Amino acid sequence: MKTHKPKIVAALTVCHGIYKKAVFVFNEQPVKIHFLTMDEYREMVATLSPARVREWAGMLRKVDERKPIYYCIWTVRVNEYHLITNKIQELLDAVISESFATFEMVISSIEVREEREAN
Repeated sequence: MKTHKPKIVAALTVCHGIYKKAVFVFNEQPVKIHFLTMDEYREMVATLSPARVREWAGMLRKVDERKPIYYCIWTVRVNEYHLITNKIQELLDAVISESFATFEMVISSIEVREEREAN
């Protein structure tokens, strides 16, 4: 489905409270998104290697743990990219250059958050 970025922002905002992770396809580019809670984010950061913490230091400093957190992974050719952000617009700017894009969800990739995990 071809849509404008604000509609994609709205869809991903709604997904944060419902999904743990899912794969979305933006202009034929698959992007795996983990919708992290504060505790999940802290746990993920605690398991990072010292080298990865240094590599991601600038990105990690910008994350506000009290807001929804999006951890995104995608591959372009042979390079794997990672983005951790509170800002969906930052994610979209990283993977979409136009003001509108095709936007799909890979239904089989969805991992739904259990009711008690959402809090």
